[in-house]
Amino acid sequence: MTRSTVHAVRNPVRIRVVATTAEARRALRGGYCPVECGFGSTSVVCRLRMDHHGPLHELSGVAVRAYADNFGHRGARPWFAVTGYPDEDVTWAIGSLAGLLPHPSRRTEFRRAPREMRKAWTGDWTRLAQLINRVDTDPTPVDLTASREGRIILLWRLRSSLPLRDSIAFSSGIDRWRRLLTHSTDAELERVEELLKERLSRIRSVRHRRFGKDVVLIDSSIWGFAIPYAWEWHEQFQASVLLVFQPRSSGRGIVTACTRDRETAEQRFGPGGLLNLFRQLKPAGWGGRPVIGGSSRGRPLTWEQAREAAAATARAMRTVH
Repeated sequence: MTRSTVHAVRNPVRIRVVATTAEARRALRGGYCPVECGFGSTSVVCRLRMDHHGPLHELSGVAVRAYADNFGHRGARPWFAVTGYPDEDVTWAIGSLAGLLPHPSRRTEFRRAPREMRKAWTGDWTRLAQLINRVDTDPTPVDLTASREGRIILLWRLRSSLPLRDSIAFSSGIDRWRRLLTHSTDAELERVEELLKERLSRIRSVRHRRFGKDVVLIDSSIWGFAIPYAWEWHEQFQASVLLVFQPRSSGRGIVTACTRDRETAEQRFGPGGLLNLFRQLKPAGWGGRPVIGGSSRGRPLTWEQAREAAAATARAMRTVH
């Protein structure tokens, strides 16, 4: 029995989805590693500081730090607390911290494995981690179809079950990375551009409402939020700011806000970009980064509250100008 098999039996991954700061802190005290447990101006972290929102927005993304600096660090106790949605960077970070993804450090583990297997599981995917971080933290368009790493990200997204956010969806996201990194074929990846075009043609029909010239509120109850979708909506609506409402089964949900780029954010809201806006929006708890962020993950909003936030965003832009 290999060491990885033993770990699969004795150290199963545990994922606890939390909704509030208090729940995240209880999970932390119980031995869980919070990953992206940011709630507006508060971020709950262990000593690995696995968040890059709100007060920690100056840190590099969790995908990069987990893979490059902390790979396998939580292998003996792969317990994680999460909130929000199982997107690319949080699932990659968990897979890295648990030591489940391909990585050069696994050479000893796979030293007796067949050559092809050893090659697949000891590859260095640092460039992919960096690209995951790039598209997660910067809404400026980049052609993901131009590289193998970018096509893998797109295929991961196209096969995801967003906007579901239960522990199964998080676990599925981690395993999807493993499958794509070790079993993707060239023929499969060559179809990504075609599949993406089909998906983008469908998301153009989302329900939306415009507030002033530069703010659009989108109801993305089926597709969730993704940077490639945001690029398409920015182009379609010619809006400086998008607010994307992602409801849960209760009808309430979170809102992701993003601008075209840092320059646009600071032109519209001053130095600090969206961070200035978030302090003005109700209910309290909005936070994130200068170019992207959103409502409190622990306080889901109604569609009417999302509309009020979009209207307040349009008013804030007029105030700056």
